Amino acid sequence: MGSKFTKCVAISCKCFTTTKEPKSITFSSDTQHEFLSDTQEYSWDKRRKLDPSEYTFSDLISSQRLKRPGELNGQQFIIRNCTNSKIYLLDHISTMTIDDCNDCIFVIGPVAGSIFLRDSKNCTLMCASSQLRLRDCQNIYLYTACESDPIIEASTDVIIGPYFLSYKGIKDHFTSAKLSNFKATHWAQIYDFTPNDVTPNWGRYDREKQDPHKFICPPMPISEFEDLEISLDAANSFVPVTRYTDEEDLLFRQRRHEIIFDLQHDDDFKTVMAYYREKFTTPHDRPGSKGGSRHFLGNVEIRGTQVIFIYYDEEDESAK
Repeated sequence: MGSKFTKCVAISCKCFTTTKEPKSITFSSDTQHEFLSDTQEYSWDKRRKLDPSEYTFSDLISSQRLKRPGELNGQQFIIRNCTNSKIYLLDHISTMTIDDCNDCIFVIGPVAGSIFLRDSKNCTLMCASSQLRLRDCQNIYLYTACESDPIIEASTDVIIGPYFLSYKGIKDHFTSAKLSNFKATHWAQIYDFTPNDVTPNWGRYDREKQDPHKFICPPMPISEFEDLEISLDAANSFVPVTRYTDEEDLLFRQRRHEIIFDLQHDDDFKTVMAYYREKFTTPHDRPGSKGGSRHFLGNVEIRGTQVIFIYYDEEDESAK
């Protein structure tokens, strides 16, 4: 016998050749049907093959690009090496990186994981995410909704403010990204890995001087995108617009904070009150609390459409 052998087995009038070569299939002359052994479709074959170029913007110069709802569907997105360009991603995304960009504007829908902005200058970023990190960036304007304090490293001249974005479908996109518009209100306190005690690397936006309308404009022409109902007005923002004030309480030797929510609807009041009553529960009342810096709610005030939470930082004695 040679190195190959043939074994014929009569099964439903088919003959199979067991060699290392492609299968040889023979049908009897009176059998009229398709044999699907080599062409059978499986569920994984039916998935649309992803083209990486559809989830990347790179090397743009003086350009505008926009992704509509449904075009990203929770995929990762990458932006790199762009100059003087405007990029709008109006969909939910898994994670996102922006590298080596200059003089650009980025308007981003909810990101389930982290957004990384690196090695970029003179850019404006409006985004919502679980985490936000900057490294080696200069002169950056951030308008963000984050579920944790934003982080910067080796970055300077960073101005940060709240998220004002709204567009058709944003509520469903927050749900798909598993973000809460009431929890994603972290923006006013940055964690700086490389602080400068003489000249701070970051500061909060001035509501009058650094209004996002002065830095971000809707995609043009407006008539082409009016079906998306894009808004940068605080009154329409899907994430409640918060304002923070800090001052030192000399009497109690604690830092006094105020979070001011500008709300529009009755349901918003109920949701935010329930969330913050839970957030500011005294940690000692919770089993297994580990000490550390605590936030203690001092008071809640309601003024028209505003809900104001007044709270203090206090060092837990058990942590010492």
